[in-house]
Amino acid sequence: MAAIKQLKEGNWIVHKRHGIGQIQGVEQKNISGEPADYYRVETHNSIVWLPVNDLNKDAFRALASPAEFEEAVAILQRTPRQMPSNFNSRQKRIRDVKAKNSIKAIARLVRDLWYRQTGRTLSNTEHRALRRFMQRLAAEWSVCRDIEADEARERVYDILRSSQAQQAMAD
Repeated sequence: MAAIKQLKEGNWIVHKRHGIGQIQGVEQKNISGEPADYYRVETHNSIVWLPVNDLNKDAFRALASPAEFEEAVAILQRTPRQMPSNFNSRQKRIRDVKAKNSIKAIARLVRDLWYRQTGRTLSNTEHRALRRFMQRLAAEWSVCRDIEADEARERVYDILRSSQAQQAMAD
């Protein structure tokens, strides 16, 4: 995954909490009585302010390149790994993937949660994680490949359904 060397207007980033967003510019904000410059990042449903002089680069990453996204698609198509039977272990994996904010780790988790739901009911937390990470994959695919968000979402579903059908035939 390519590191972000410098942020500038128009760059797309993936924030670990807020998802995909585009930098709209730099604005001065007066927070706690101290003026400072902030990157204005517009996401699907919010505006995120990132301090120019104190960036936490663990909080976001660059948008996946087309090659990185192809690797994520290949991961979605691979045989899923069985999720741990222990609920707390599954929750830890979800937290770890969220913290890592890696396109490959997200693809692995989506694939494995999707497969898990075929034979079992997902917990509310797992269901929310699956939905959120699928939306994040589709949003990133949409921007990465310059396609409509609905088309990207359908492609993610199609890949998962196809992989699920192939896995069922293999079992």
